[in-house]
Amino acid sequence: MMSKSIMLLWILITVQCLLSNAKAIEQKFIEEPESVSVKEGDNVTLACTVDNKVGVIQWTKDDFGLGTFRNLSEYSRYRMVGEEGRTWNLEIVNVTLEDDAKFQCQVGATEFVGPIRSKYSVVRVSASPQPPVITAGPLMVLREGKIALVQCISKGGKPASVIRWKRNGELITNGVQEKVDKLNDSLRFITVSTLTFPVTVNLTGSILECEASNEADEHSRTVSTEIEVEYAPQVSMSLDRETIYEGDTVRLSCKAEANPDLIEYQWSLDGKEVKEGRGAKELVIDLDRGFNRQQVTCSARNKIGQNSADLTIDVKYSPIFTVSPQDIIGSNGDKISLECQVDSNPPATYLWLKDDQNVGSGPLLSFALSNRTSGTYTCQALVSGYSPASISSRVQIRGPPVILVDSGAQFGSSGETVHVVCEAESVPAAKSFSWSFNGNVLRSDSPVYSIIETQHGSRVRSTVIINNTEKEHFGDYVCNVENEIGSSAVSISLKEKEYMPLLIIISAAIGGFLLTIVVIVIVMTCRKVAKTKSDNSSWPKPSHQIQPDRFSNSSSDSPTESNTTSSMSTEEDLDGSDSLPEYHANYVKSQPDLFPRNSNVYASNYYSRNNYSNSNNYSDYRQYNSEHDLLDQTKFSGNYHNPYLQSVSPVSDFSLGSNLSPSYGNIPNRSDPKYLSGRENALLHKLQGHVSVEELNETSIGTHV
Repeated sequence: MMSKSIMLLWILITVQCLLSNAKAIEQKFIEEPESVSVKEGDNVTLACTVDNKVGVIQWTKDDFGLGTFRNLSEYSRYRMVGEEGRTWNLEIVNVTLEDDAKFQCQVGATEFVGPIRSKYSVVRVSASPQPPVITAGPLMVLREGKIALVQCISKGGKPASVIRWKRNGELITNGVQEKVDKLNDSLRFITVSTLTFPVTVNLTGSILECEASNEADEHSRTVSTEIEVEYAPQVSMSLDRETIYEGDTVRLSCKAEANPDLIEYQWSLDGKEVKEGRGAKELVIDLDRGFNRQQVTCSARNKIGQNSADLTIDVKYSPIFTVSPQDIIGSNGDKISLECQVDSNPPATYLWLKDDQNVGSGPLLSFALSNRTSGTYTCQALVSGYSPASISSRVQIRGPPVILVDSGAQFGSSGETVHVVCEAESVPAAKSFSWSFNGNVLRSDSPVYSIIETQHGSRVRSTVIINNTEKEHFGDYVCNVENEIGSSAVSISLKEKEYMPLLIIISAAIGGFLLTIVVIVIVMTCRKVAKTKSDNSSWPKPSHQIQPDRFSNSSSDSPTESNTTSSMSTEEDLDGSDSLPEYHANYVKSQPDLFPRNSNVYASNYYSRNNYSNSNNYSDYRQYNSEHDLLDQTKFSGNYHNPYLQSVSPVSDFSLGSNLSPSYGNIPNRSDPKYLSGRENALLHKLQGHVSVEELNETSIGTHV
């Protein structure tokens, strides 16, 4: 019992191992065959490479097996080639139309491995056809006016040949019919192309070509024939001008070419013969709009036959209304249709206008009648080359009278004749007008008031005339209009004109004159002040050469960054420290009045710190006549600093540590306290090398730029 159990366990383990190995082995294609097109007589090889092949391999043709051996002995032109055990390519020698099929490489299954199949490889075999043939031969004799038929045949090709027709090198697409059939149930085809075309005189001498092309041929094959035409007269007509207007006199010419050239001419207009033109080559007509679209025919005849040419006369003429819109009176909600049409050439386009606004287009306008849509409508016909033609109609709505005078004030003067006007539109017509003043009805037979009524169409105007108007006649007048549907009323306030007193007018004129003088004086004063400031902003030209300042960026050892700027500096001017002294020297040269002419003070670069810049980037201005003024703090208060004291410093070629520049020789006394106190003292100490740049910046005088 124990031995049987051990045996069963061993069998199960063996089966499990075999299944595991089977899963590890998988047949797969490394290379599969591709579809290919070949010519008849060529050789072709279809690829098939398999990895881990354990089954039997074979090729199929249209799903029919060719065999499992490499030599495929049943087929003399087929064999399998390639690396043994890996590649089984199918080689086909001297391809024929029988090889036009689909091929597949297949690997069979085993007990533990399934079969695999490659994708289909479609082999398309093409064969060259015979040379094409035209049935008409090398010369086609045709007669003008007939329908010619000619065929071109190409047979024996695979696939079927494609035939194209050309006339004098130009492709013909109309009148071509093509038919393709197989030859005797074989794989070869025959193509028959039939060309039909009307024979015209201009075909004489033309070369007709049949071009047959096939995939198996590198170049198409061509056969041609020449066309010869016998024809009746060929007729053409012309006018002596391109555009014809109503009232013009035109000359029509008829030209005919024929063989033989003995020709007889005949003219007709809309099918009726013009006897006056018999035998003539030209016809003269005085045109009006009645000739528009009429057809003129010229016929020419010889012994071969007769031909004719037609010309349709196109006469341009201005628009004339044939249908006009009618005046309409309707009720609220009625559907209204307005129509207008004109006779013109070219045809007109229509616009409908109401109160100069475009409300529609086309010959017919429809809308629902309401107070908003009632009014005057204008139909405008637009024709290119002519002025627009317009016609209007009035659409009115039945209802109570509509008073056209806005409720408001009308004016008059005491002692004069005053008119109070009330105008209304009424459909149906107004039956009565009535007036009241301060609640009292006015009568037309009053000695004070006169009432006159006038009517124009549906509009009625009533005017109250007051002679020798007095204060008591000014007030509210009520106008009431009534028709058979209803009534409307409006209140009109008659006010007395107010005249401006003469004294007020004179005072206003004098005030305006004085104000003008004040404005002129202010403008002139501002200009003078501006000019004075402009003159004071210049300094006299320095008498000594400008030299670089020792405090320029190129030689500064202080960590405090300084920039040389001027009122004309830009950010690019401030970038390079080495160029600052040169730039400032050039700038000072360009400003000859920057320093006094007789002063020994040297101009230096302007220094500023970004941390102390004014928000408006401008310095306070001062003008100095001497170095005493420049350093004299008693001349200016401490709160009103000199912007140039910090930025203008003496320069010397000598070291400032021990020797001062000779330019300070004109300062009276260096030990004077006013030169050794405050910020001026700090500046002088700096020039002598006793003050650092930081200390100078902290005690510097003036506004930083």
